Amino acid sequence: MYVWDNTVGSSRRVNPTTLAYIAGFLDGDGCIKARIDKQPNNKFGWRTRIAVSFTQHTRNRHVLDWIYKQLGNGSIADYPSKNLSEYVITDSKFVERLLKGLRPFVVNKFKQLDLALQLLTLKDRFKDEDSFKKGLALALQIRGFNHYHKKHFSNNPVTTDMEGTR
Repeated sequence: MYVWDNTVGSSRRVNPTTLAYIAGFLDGDGCIKARIDKQPNNKFGWRTRIAVSFTQHTRNRHVLDWIYKQLGNGSIADYPSKNLSEYVITDSKFVERLLKGLRPFVVNKFKQLDLALQLLTLKDRFKDEDSFKKGLALALQIRGFNHYHKKHFSNNPVTTDMEGTR
């Protein structure tokens, strides 16, 4: 499975066994996040983005380094005060291809993955009002599955119904 093609035509191939391992790691110590950010230059004043992250105690950072080496995208940050390391991928094109590759193997976070892919495939969500509203609703659904302790999107222009996981 190719998870990345760059502008000069080369690509990174990740074998199915590695994708299955990464999917299992995502199910256990990972997160599919929906960010809703103020964006004054955007037609609607907001934008939605998807990020995939993996966290691990700093003593096990080597696992995050290994996943990063397999995927070749994103960045790893250490938080010494929390003894925590986090690997985050935010490139939307890469995240879309990665989630498509992980989809057959994800069990616990399948609903978030499915919603994230729906959001990422809304190509005109920054221009078309209906697509923007649909993307915002999808982002809020994803956020409903995750626990956000500090930041909440308070100007909620969309009402959504929460569904159970797969």
